[in-house]
Amino acid sequence: MQKTVGIYDHDLQWEVFTELARKDIRFALCYFVSVETGLRISDVLSLERPVASNFAVLEQKTGKSKNIVLSDELFGMLSAYQSLVFPVKSWKVRGTAPSDRLLFPFSRSTFWRQMKAATESLGLKQVGVHGLRKTYG
Repeated sequence: MQKTVGIYDHDLQWEVFTELARKDIRFALCYFVSVETGLRISDVLSLERPVASNFAVLEQKTGKSKNIVLSDELFGMLSAYQSLVFPVKSWKVRGTAPSDRLLFPFSRSTFWRQMKAATESLGLKQVGVHGLRKTYG
């Protein structure tokens, strides 16, 4: 099994964010949420909209509850993204399928492919999706 590493240089983190944003802003925001919160990618991909500036997440792997407080910068980006991409009415419609309420409606493998392409284009090796948890803090 290949060992993954985190991205500890703040400037390099923004380069990865920019590279992901060139492809699709959803991937860049998913990356930013993962880096800033330290959540596992499965927990990030299970977030439903709308997202508040602070919320609790029940971690899928451990079953533990974790309180998350987003920075003003990230919360502003997520708010703008949600208001542009998703109509407000769809947040409140009862009977909406769970997949329609997801903030990031793509799979772990799709995100992994985008992360791999972005980091390799910047010359980074061994940065994986799990490595984003190591970047937190």
